Amino acid sequence: MSEKFTQRIKDAWQSLKAGEDKPIKNIGREKIIVFGISIVLAFSLWFIVNLNRDYNLDVSVPLVLGNISTNQALAEELPQNVTASVNGSGWNLINLYNNPPTVYIDVGKGEVNLLEQVRQEMNTNSDVTMQTVEPLYLQLELEEKQTKKIPVVSNVDVQFAQQYGFISDPVITPDSITVRGAASKINNIEEWPTDSLQLENIKDSVSTVVSLKEGGSLIVLSDTDVQFKADVAQFTEGKISIPVKPRDFPAGYNVTFSPASVEITYRVPLAAYQQVQKGKPFAAYISFEQIQDDDSGFVAAQIEKLSSSSALAVKKVTPRKLAYFSIIGN
Repeated sequence: MSEKFTQRIKDAWQSLKAGEDKPIKNIGREKIIVFGISIVLAFSLWFIVNLNRDYNLDVSVPLVLGNISTNQALAEELPQNVTASVNGSGWNLINLYNNPPTVYIDVGKGEVNLLEQVRQEMNTNSDVTMQTVEPLYLQLELEEKQTKKIPVVSNVDVQFAQQYGFISDPVITPDSITVRGAASKINNIEEWPTDSLQLENIKDSVSTVVSLKEGGSLIVLSDTDVQFKADVAQFTEGKISIPVKPRDFPAGYNVTFSPASVEITYRVPLAAYQQVQKGKPFAAYISFEQIQDDDSGFVAAQIEKLSSSSALAVKKVTPRKLAYFSIIGN
């Protein structure tokens, strides 16, 4: 039974598409078209009649900060909108609902009569009657405006390809910005972060624009983004054995270290490896102050970098501590 009914529906649809004049279950194609037009006309008339009637409607009205004294600033967020109850014909309310007027808040007095300000905007449409608004009043917190210059802090996370790294510290331009706002909002700000940015599998030098964290409506930033630059190179490891020397010992005070030298494992850009190996990249020493402060008989050698390569870095010193033997002369 259901299969026959389904087939009849399909046949009726094909008949309508082909424009055939065959009867479909005693309902002709012309009757279906007339019925459809009647439905559309009836709905249109109903729609027109009803939109000519008066209705009450709640409309969300956006608020925008108007003029404010140059030496003052808001200490609390301004509400994004208020709810206005209006009365009018359906046609006017549809237009108002889709395009509500923007209300510019006058903050000169601190307390704002929202009913009055919204009503002034609504009066441009004489066919709509303003009834009430929620809230009726808005108390704005105003404070003295302050300006402060603070450093920018990077939130850029760089993940390098194997054996790659920074030759020197990344450079942020500008490295500081000026923030303006209410004193209570500005006083405790000591730095301003960038947005988080993750860079992966980096092998080449980086130069990219990074946005700063937004300050919201209460804090104005002198810049919205900064330039992040960093030189990247491939690194390798080197090893060198250097003698440990005494430093700042008084005359007549001799000391012997065991062992007499340390092995330094260092990290250096591949392009600078040969040059570093030919020179004396490090010095190792133990100071008299270390001996005076020690009561264990073992002290760690201090490593001083002599090379001008800023990317040269010590990874490990072996042994970590040395024994010493002191001889005090006459």
